[in-house]
Amino acid sequence: MESECAYSAKRVYLSGLRNGGTKQYFTKVMSGGELTEEAVATALAEGPYGRCVYRSDNDVVDHQVVSLEFEGGATASFTLSAFTPLENRHTKIFGTRGQLTGDGRYIEVYDFLTERTTVIDTSRDGSSAAEGHAWLTRYNTRRRHSANGHLSRNEYEHRHHTAKLTLAA
Repeated sequence: MESECAYSAKRVYLSGLRNGGTKQYFTKVMSGGELTEEAVATALAEGPYGRCVYRSDNDVVDHQVVSLEFEGGATASFTLSAFTPLENRHTKIFGTRGQLTGDGRYIEVYDFLTERTTVIDTSRDGSSAAEGHAWLTRYNTRRRHSANGHLSRNEYEHRHHTAKLTLAA
């Protein structure tokens, strides 16, 4: 079964040892920063990363479409899909005067009036997407996750920090 699963954690994380880029970043996150087969095997066996995506209590949404209406009548739609190649996020924002396109590092601004494109490099060293993802996973304070008992990050850290202070006293 595992060899036929497109979402095989073993395959994805072990390929992160051999390949750079996004797969290596996620392998580094799940293995605690240690890029060895032993560290990956331990993380898969003992941590939350080795569970089958179809037999897990992970309740993170895999796709959604949201329509928004702002004050003044402006509207927007947001589409998210987990079913993509493992790569940086792609963002497209369309407006009445132009379009923004992002790939995790570069933002292209296209002006409909002037028909000019401006490219903005959001990273000094090419790792902004990884840094942004690390920040989100560390500081996403409202999302509840099964790996920490369905507590928000703030509540989990408050309990953990309070427990450390109690033990230290």
